[in-house]
Amino acid sequence: MRIHDFMTTTIPPRHTGYNTTLPSIPAPTPRSRGSPNSVVHKYQTFSSHYAVQPPRAAAEEAFLVKLESHAQRVARIAENLVVSYEDLPVVLTRCRVRESYDEIAELRKVEERRRGEYEAMDAAKRARYARLKRSLKDMTSFGGRVRNNDR
Repeated sequence: MRIHDFMTTTIPPRHTGYNTTLPSIPAPTPRSRGSPNSVVHKYQTFSSHYAVQPPRAAAEEAFLVKLESHAQRVARIAENLVVSYEDLPVVLTRCRVRESYDEIAELRKVEERRRGEYEAMDAAKRARYARLKRSLKDMTSFGGRVRNNDR
């Protein structure tokens, strides 16, 4: 049985008292024999039957409750946001200033991070140059021979 046949298999409605968790005798589908149009008002499709199952309904109810609480929170926030037209330019200017301050803070963080990376690279380069300078000094002292080397 293909998955499409499984989803379109018709089963008796819930009030008949039959075990409706699985269809024992599937009603005729358009792909098999006959046409189910004569009995379609008595039967439900498998997917619509499961659409009214308690877990689904409970999840739907929980979702609606959550949606309602979010709508109430948004309404409360919107009540606090009501400003007069005289205050509007001041509020918008403050928002712009705050956004620019946030942008400046973000740029400063990026700059500090880059500066830290640069300083780490610079310290490594300086240490390498100091080592090379020391080794060059060791090689050039004592008549061109490397110290502690008997060659």
